[in-house]
Order: sequence, then C-alpha cells, then structure tokens
Amino acid sequence: MRNRWIVWTLIAVLAMGTAEGFAQNKTRIAVLPFKNKGGKEKYAWLSEGFATTLTEGLQQIQAIYVADRNQVNSVVKKGQYTNDDLFTSKAAYEIGSTLGLDYVIIGAFNIKKDTIDCFAIVVDGKKKGEYIKTCSPNTVKPLGHLWQVYDKLIDAVCKTECFNVTITANEQKQIKAITNNTENFSAYEYYIKGRKEHLTYSVKGYENAIGFYDKALELDPSFALALGAKGEAQAFWGYQKELNAEPYKDMYDAAYANVQRALGIAPNIGSIHRNMATTYQMLRRFTDANAEAKKAVELNANDAEGWYQLWRSYSTDVNAEEIKRSLEISPYLPVANLTLGNSYMDAKDYVKAEEYYKRALIGNDEYELAQSNLGNLYVTLQRWDEAEFHLKRSLEIKPRYAFAWYTLGLVYWNQARWADVVHAWEKCLEVDPNHSLALQWLPKARENLQASQEQK
Repeated sequence: MRNRWIVWTLIAVLAMGTAEGFAQNKTRIAVLPFKNKGGKEKYAWLSEGFATTLTEGLQQIQAIYVADRNQVNSVVKKGQYTNDDLFTSKAAYEIGSTLGLDYVIIGAFNIKKDTIDCFAIVVDGKKKGEYIKTCSPNTVKPLGHLWQVYDKLIDAVCKTECFNVTITANEQKQIKAITNNTENFSAYEYYIKGRKEHLTYSVKGYENAIGFYDKALELDPSFALALGAKGEAQAFWGYQKELNAEPYKDMYDAAYANVQRALGIAPNIGSIHRNMATTYQMLRRFTDANAEAKKAVELNANDAEGWYQLWRSYSTDVNAEEIKRSLEISPYLPVANLTLGNSYMDAKDYVKAEEYYKRALIGNDEYELAQSNLGNLYVTLQRWDEAEFHLKRSLEIKPRYAFAWYTLGLVYWNQARWADVVHAWEKCLEVDPNHSLALQWLPKARENLQASQEQK
C-alpha cells in the first residue's frame, strides 16, 4: 500500500475530468468486492459475485449512478487492495474519493453448512475516517436462496437515508431479471468467473471467459446472461481473429446464434441487447447494431459498454455525446479508450492517441491491442525503446500476433538489427503467410543480415 497515493493521483487526474456530467444530478455509488469472512477458498469467487450482481442490479435504478465493475476493478488493482482491505471504511473512502463517489458499499459474507450470512455497509465516500452512514440488516438464508439475499440487500440500500429511493415496479422487475437469472449456484459461479475474464478484453480473457460460460450453460442451458455474454466474447474474439488473418466467420455465426437465443429467453435485459449490438458491429450490420445499443441504454442507462457500442454503431467522432457518456461512467473502459486512441492516431493527433492508449492500459495492462497500438505510435514517433517495450509486451500476452511481429521488425530495421528483423518478420509470416509487407521486405532484411555477417 506504500505507493498507492502515487497511483491514485494519476487515476484521479484521468477520472475526475469525466466523472461529473452525466452523473452530477444523481447519487453516485460503487460496490466493492465483499469480504469472505469464512476464508474458504472455495467461495473466494463470491466476493466478486456480490459486487458484480449488486452493481448490475442497482444499475437498473435510474435515480442512482453506479460505477461499473471495470472502473472499480481498475482502481482496486492499481491500488493493490486485498480482500481484507476492501472491508474497511478507510479503503472505501480512498476509492470513493478517487472516483468522485458519494457513497461506497462494502460488505461481508460467511458460508456455513450451505447457509449464507451476509450484510452490507454504506460508507460515506466524501468524509475521511471511520465514518459509516448506515448499515443494512444482517441476512441469513440457505445458499440456494442467494438471489433473495441480493434482492434484500438492494432494497435495504435504497431505503437508507443516503439514497431514500423508491424502486419502481418496472425497476424491480429488471432487478429480478438480473439477480434471479439462474437458480443453479454452480452455474452462477462459472458466470461470475467468466465475466471477470471477459472484462480483460484480451484474447486470453475471451478464451477463458467462453470456457467458464460453457460450464455455466452445461449446468443451466437457459442461463440468459451467460448465453449473451458468451456470444459477446465470441464476437470480440472473432474480431481479433479477423485482424490477425485467422478464420473468424464461424466465431461470428456462433456469437449471433448465442445472443439471439439469450434474447429469446430474456428480452428485457439491457446487457443482452448490448451483447447483440457488439455482435452486429462485428458483422458490419451497423443499423441493427445501433438499434440494439439504443435498447441496451434505454434499459440500463448506467451501462458504459452499451454507450460505447451505441457510439461505434454510427460514428467515430471523438466529441460525440455517446462516447463521452461511456467514459463518464467508466473512464478506463479498455475498448472505448483504445478506439478513441485509434481515432486520434488516424487524425495524426499523437499526443491524444498516446493519452487514450495509456488510459486503455490503466483499465487493463494485459490488453494486447492497446499495447501493440501504443508500440506502433512510438514507431511513428521514432521512440524506439518505448516501441520495443510495448510490442514485446503485446507478444508476451498474445504470441501469435502478426501486426505486433511486423511492427517490431520495423523497430529493429531502424536500428539495423538484421537478425532480429528477420526473426520478427518470419514470425509474422508464420501467423499470416499472406502478410504483404512482410513478404515484400523480408528478402531485403535477409540480404542486409548476410551482408552484415560477411563484414565481420
């Protein structure tokens, strides 16, 4: 925790410029991972389960602004908080003040003999010290009734003097659609693990997420949230395959089929409409993507990913309202910041491009597209050492990445490191045998390597 305030200073500077706007007239809150009081490793995942489901449930209430999981996880990761740290008003205040929140919800659970005992505490996010505003009642239920626990906690939070929000009948329906989407506890566990991997926005993350979603669906084939999320992960992964000149159409077809089925089961969940917007985006069906993204944010105006997809469906304008809204909700959303970085790169605004690529990496430093695109930016700026660092980091995460291998070869070319150039471009062609630039320039690199060897 020694260097935490240095990290927060950087994050706060990036976040506070966007944390007002959309949320300024709403009470702003976040849910932290709950403390696993029993300490059983078997249930460690449920810390994130509480945070994810309570966040998604509370997001259905229009009178409250709820910081999304990607945003909170970024701060928790950068601050190196432990699960114990997160169950303190000190950490809640630090995270709350960093994200410009009014209140932060912390909590704890304990599982004994298939019974769950839990409670939540609302901490003032603007008052330093051990200042706790109010508590939810202790809730004890059979583990199989976890969904009722979530409903009770959400209701208790809304009734506190901090919020004093009356949940409408429609919002209650939306909340139950989230909290009671499956009654299979093990399926729910796999979904939560998959969602955490999904939010890395990396090839490895998508692969792991799909594996977890598959396990969830084996246990509950009608688990709509898992079906939709699987489809979106397939769409993102398919796009990365397309960029890498790998077969991808089957991935898009599977994505569409899964999300379409999810919508048939649960047509009123905003995140599933966002899943379909993402899939349509990859299929270049932009009008359909726009319609689905609009539906997603109508159902859940707190969905940063939904606002991002709405923007992507019709525009690359860096000043569009939709991308501003997305980053107001989640300043570190990796895909949003990457795409903004690409737009600024195309406009040759390299200062802004660098800023947004780095913001994408605050959201997830294993986001290989942001690592490689930042490396490519540094090639353009002839900052060779930085370019090499980020391109190598990208390849550590995704070894079979043609663009990164080719661009790394350019770094070596400009330093006359001919053996390294040849190696990089041969690796590029292993991944993409039809890479035109590597095919064009590899013979010249081999000639230069041979000439340099003969001179020795």
